Amino acid sequence: MNPYLVYSLNQTVLHGHRIFSPTLGWSSYCYGFLESPYVTEYVGTDVIPSVCKKTAEIGEIYSHSKKVDIYCKPSEELYKDRTFMQKYTQHFDVVFFSPPYYELELYKSDNQSTDRYKTYESWLAGYWEETIKLCHDVLEKNGKMCYILSGYGSQNSNNNFDLLKDMNNIAKKYFRLTSTQPMYNKNVHVTTHRETGEQIMIFTKKEIDSIQ
Repeated sequence: MNPYLVYSLNQTVLHGHRIFSPTLGWSSYCYGFLESPYVTEYVGTDVIPSVCKKTAEIGEIYSHSKKVDIYCKPSEELYKDRTFMQKYTQHFDVVFFSPPYYELELYKSDNQSTDRYKTYESWLAGYWEETIKLCHDVLEKNGKMCYILSGYGSQNSNNNFDLLKDMNNIAKKYFRLTSTQPMYNKNVHVTTHRETGEQIMIFTKKEIDSIQ
C-alpha cells in the first residue's frame, strides 16, 4: 500500500494521534502515519519478522519526536496478552489496517493465520473476531477503526464464501459502520472494480458491556 494513501486518510478523515495497526502492511502504514503531523504514537504488530524489523527501523528515524512500539506476534494473541492490554486498553484514537484476505493473499510466515485456523469458520472466529475484539478494547471512547478490505476472488472460491460481508458482519458486532467507499487508488495508478475491488471502511467504537 502506498504510504501516501495512509497519510492522506489521516490528514483528511481519521485525524489520529495515537495509532494501532494489527498488521503492518509491509511497513507502509508506519511510514505514512509517522509523516503526519497529527501523530504522536504508532504501535503495530505483524507475524512476519522481516516486516517487524523493517518497521521498527523506520520508527527509529522518528524516535526523537514520536513513540513507536512494534510487536512481532499474531494480533489475536495480543488480545489475550495481559501486559499488552493493561498498557493499551482504551489508549488509541485510531486503528488502521488492511487485514489478511483469508486464502486470497498468502505470505510466508510461521504464524500465518490460515495455517493456525484450518477452516474458514475457525479463521473468522479465531483470527478475525479476536482481532476485532482487540481493536475495540484498545480504542478510546468514540475511537475510529478503518480497514481496507476486498471481496476480490470470493466469487471464484471453491468454498463459496463472501469475505467482505462475513468480515464486516463480525466488525459490526463491536463497531458502527459510519463510512464506506471504493478505493480506486491503492498504488496510485491502479483502479479497482467497484463491486469486488477494495473498499475503505470506517467504523466508530460501540460502547458495550462485555465482549467476552
